[in-house]
Amino acid sequence: MAATPAIGQSQPEAALSQLHELAAKMKQFVPAQQQRFLSSSGQMLLNLPDNQQMLQKLRGRASQRQPAAPRSAPQGYANDPNAPEDFLSRFGGNTQNEPSTAWCGKTAVTGYVDTGSLISSLVNPNPSHSISIVGWSRTTDPDKKQPSYTDMGALVADPPPPGVTRRDIIGDPTLGCSSSSNFYFGTTAAEFPTSGGFRTGVSVSRSTDGGQSFHSVMAASADGGSHFFDKPWIAVEPGPTSSASDDIIHVTYTDFDNSGVNCGGVFCTAIEYVKSTDGGATWTAPQVIDKAVGFGISVFGSLVDAGSGGNVYVAWERFDPDYQTRSISIRRSVDDGASFGATSVVSSVVPTGNGTTMQGLFRNFVDLQGLKVDPSNKAVYVTWNDGRFAQQLDINSDCQHQQKYCFASALLAKSTDGGATWSAPTRVDNGPVGQEVDRIQPALDVDSHGKLWSLYYDRLGAFEGVERNFRIEAVVAQSSDGGSSWTRKPVSSRFFPTKVDENTPPFYMGDYNWITTDKLNMYPGAIASWGDNDLGDANVRTVHVLPDQPKPSPKPDEHHHEHKPPKHEHHKD
Repeated sequence: MAATPAIGQSQPEAALSQLHELAAKMKQFVPAQQQRFLSSSGQMLLNLPDNQQMLQKLRGRASQRQPAAPRSAPQGYANDPNAPEDFLSRFGGNTQNEPSTAWCGKTAVTGYVDTGSLISSLVNPNPSHSISIVGWSRTTDPDKKQPSYTDMGALVADPPPPGVTRRDIIGDPTLGCSSSSNFYFGTTAAEFPTSGGFRTGVSVSRSTDGGQSFHSVMAASADGGSHFFDKPWIAVEPGPTSSASDDIIHVTYTDFDNSGVNCGGVFCTAIEYVKSTDGGATWTAPQVIDKAVGFGISVFGSLVDAGSGGNVYVAWERFDPDYQTRSISIRRSVDDGASFGATSVVSSVVPTGNGTTMQGLFRNFVDLQGLKVDPSNKAVYVTWNDGRFAQQLDINSDCQHQQKYCFASALLAKSTDGGATWSAPTRVDNGPVGQEVDRIQPALDVDSHGKLWSLYYDRLGAFEGVERNFRIEAVVAQSSDGGSSWTRKPVSSRFFPTKVDENTPPFYMGDYNWITTDKLNMYPGAIASWGDNDLGDANVRTVHVLPDQPKPSPKPDEHHHEHKPPKHEHHKD
């Protein structure tokens, strides 16, 4: 990519001020009742002006620091929890959360929202002074129980393309891969043209060296004075060759649109879809999947996944004007995203907590968490958190227009007819019906054998027999029968509370976690990645979980010996 012309070089103070201006514009054109729909990264952007003085002071310390080189993370962590930029201020910069992991053979890459990257990109500015609130790590031993990650630092879109002063990476990481070399990293982004103004959009950064470096391209963008593109999601299909130049990439996102052009002169939200067939170099024009016009009804939180034979699915959540009435919808394409069929409803949704936040200042209104297509294309699965099974009278809460708190369960629904009809929801978690405990954010993947994998937060944290519902642990669940039954295993080292820093919104824990299987089918099991506060601050923990092995029944009069799982042969890709 050519260097930015000298006339377009941004000064560091101007860079931070421009980002604050973008946040101020968002507060103006996104109606107050719709601002709550913004993702945790969007909320973080809105929160930046409140921390302008602190960030400007940190920016003034640039002469005291040198750019940080990639560094090893401790076992069990994706990021380095001892990174110097995390502690330049004790009030901000120490949150790593909302992870996404892509795993292809001998390489896995994890991206995450990182307030430390915000501090790092201010204190250690790159030539264009582009800002980033996203970090990433990589490992070349993903098959180990605790892979050894290298913290690569801030994901910076530098140098920007000609005609652009700089491109800021804002958040909502979502990753995919097609080989152990080719990785794709979707994020929300804002760019500032040399001609003035700013645009918001979705950046897809491509790596052809196994996640050691990334090059950013805007997959979709619009005028930042009237649009904000939020919560992108990515699905990657390998092309016919080993080159990244023919990989197929599907991306969806939510457009907060106050331009008046697309929605009859009023504000609207829209789920939009774009596609690349050349590894992210060029992109189709946005295709609207669903739209909600006006200040009441909203659509938000889309997911996309691709199956065989040209099947592409997009799922999203729809909110009625009362905010409490919700449902998950889905559309299917049979021509690899060129067009989409009719909308089907997966399920209604009962909000959790009070519909916006949960006990312990845990922000959790993004109910839809997982969409996966079985590789054999025989089934499509959706997971979400839902408050229908356990509720408590609570004068300080409002769930379903009543003074009650709705406890979250991790649910799954299944379709075997291409998304036209759906099974009744079943539970991924194993708590008894009516138990006053939250099970939250059930991430989902399915491996090449059709085995389901889910990762969710469990807030049982029993203390002296009381369900206090504050402490959190991460749990991995496995199902070999299409979600009819599950086995479950805690994977976090200990229970932990919710925590934030000054650069995050006051209600925050990240909108999602992640679980992924090896897309090259070289290694068994799944890598789970989650935001974990066991050290007090938020960091990304990670673990490789092997499939459950069946336990043979002992024959009569024989001693039962421990069953040892067979060794798996590892093949090079």
